[in-house]
Amino acid sequence: MSFSTLTKGLPKFLSKPVNDDLSTRGNGLEKWQIALLIGSPIVIGAVFYYYHNRKTIHRNDKKLPRDKLKKDGYADANQVTELTDPYNLAIYHKNQGNKLFKQGKYDEALDCYSKAIECCPKDKTSDLSIFYQNRAAVYETNKNYEAVVEECSKAIKLNRKYIKALQRRAKAYESMGYISDALRDITAVDILEGFQNKNNLLMTDRLLKQLSKTKSKEYFSNRPFSMPSKHFIKNYFSSYCRDPLVKNTEDLDGDKLYSILEELRSEKLLEEKPGNASAKCSLLEGTIDILKGNISEGERKLELILGFGDVDIDVKVNALIKLGTIKVQEVDGNSEGLNSALDCFKQAIELDSNNQDIYIHRAQIYLLAEKIDEALEDLEKCCSLAPDFPSAISQRLYVTYRIAFRSEDYERIKELLKGFEDALAQFPTSTEVYSLYAQMLTEQGDYAKADKLFLKAIECDPKDANLIVHRGILAMQTNFDFEKARDLLEQALKIDNKCTFAHEMLGTLEVQRGNLTKGIECFDKALENSSTEMDCAHLFSLREAAVAQISAVESLGISLTPR
Repeated sequence: MSFSTLTKGLPKFLSKPVNDDLSTRGNGLEKWQIALLIGSPIVIGAVFYYYHNRKTIHRNDKKLPRDKLKKDGYADANQVTELTDPYNLAIYHKNQGNKLFKQGKYDEALDCYSKAIECCPKDKTSDLSIFYQNRAAVYETNKNYEAVVEECSKAIKLNRKYIKALQRRAKAYESMGYISDALRDITAVDILEGFQNKNNLLMTDRLLKQLSKTKSKEYFSNRPFSMPSKHFIKNYFSSYCRDPLVKNTEDLDGDKLYSILEELRSEKLLEEKPGNASAKCSLLEGTIDILKGNISEGERKLELILGFGDVDIDVKVNALIKLGTIKVQEVDGNSEGLNSALDCFKQAIELDSNNQDIYIHRAQIYLLAEKIDEALEDLEKCCSLAPDFPSAISQRLYVTYRIAFRSEDYERIKELLKGFEDALAQFPTSTEVYSLYAQMLTEQGDYAKADKLFLKAIECDPKDANLIVHRGILAMQTNFDFEKARDLLEQALKIDNKCTFAHEMLGTLEVQRGNLTKGIECFDKALENSSTEMDCAHLFSLREAAVAQISAVESLGISLTPR
């Protein structure tokens, strides 16, 4: 598994806190917490939007005059007849409706709110919007969501920055299954509230997950299958120490894989019954399908191998590892995929407990499941079996560092810095050691040395676009040098125009700069080259967050000037 995959899949609790303005704004969340709640698109795009426009954003919930009427309205019907001013009468009916609503007398409350609307002067738009929103609250009590949407829409037409109406309509849309509409409304609320309401942020996150899950399933099932870039294929096979089919990855590409497959098919024809050649053939066919994104067909071919009798253990173990990595990628987020994946690794260990590939790949599964201790244990096991495997050494160091950082064990962090220096001496050409060391230094604030390490990694492998992407991210993190970051990301795409990570980060950068439409285009490019349904779900969460922000900004009538 590549460095970018490892760092993107880190558990939530390993995220590094960032102290900034958000941490001092009342009871608001820190930026890193918001990032965990709703993901980078909302934070990067809309938080920028909030600071860009915060002087013009304000709550428009106009307070009603208290000099003419008491808070609870007039006491009896005789006083109502004395009210000749339509506005005062409207306020009276509204106040009576509020009292009845609190008493659970919803039909009577609805009647009062309707009377308030009937007699309220049309130029009192702020008050009228409140009356419509109050009627929506009544309809919400009996789950008449269509009426809730209708009444809230009337309120929002009169006051498009009416937070309560936007929030209530978002909930109604969600209950009706109109997730995109609900996301647009709750995003508008987030913007108006400056991302300070935890419950609304959680709702935004929930809607994004639901929408991205639905869209990714549909997209992934209908997308055309295509082989990834040469460098992606090389990295994929390099993550296995004991791959039974590919021993040399230097010039490996799609054509080379098909050439190996033809040789295996020739051997398969000589078998009287399905045996080792048939199993190897199914293994490579299934692997090619996985690389192309045809996951279900790849899974089917890998499972065939388990039924073969006279087969090399390494072939079966490799098939089980790949099946495990497939089965864990459940977009639904339930435990069934994890349990199925872990069962595959358990079977692999029963066949060969000394195969180091089992442990490094299971460690990635544990990281995705936020089982950090189990992941570290597997990385330790892999290192003991393969002390010359740089991927295992560097990943163990980095995961150990994250645990030490979480517990504020600074002495241990110093030891791990020394550990990375020793690893560089042992593996001077390993891009993963340089990259993970650079990531650690970035988090420690040593940006200059981190950048030098990324440059050294690029010298070792100038065709690895992901390394250039990480330099672009570093440029954004350290001094907000967006121009340098964009130049680096575009450079990465010139090297590998199928680099999903580069398209994703270029989209993220454009969103941060306020170029939401351009950001969406970049996310679409990333989707074209995504290899798993899980990747698609992640990318759709970025894309749909940007789409929601565009819709929210338009609905609020606020212009956003890209920078």
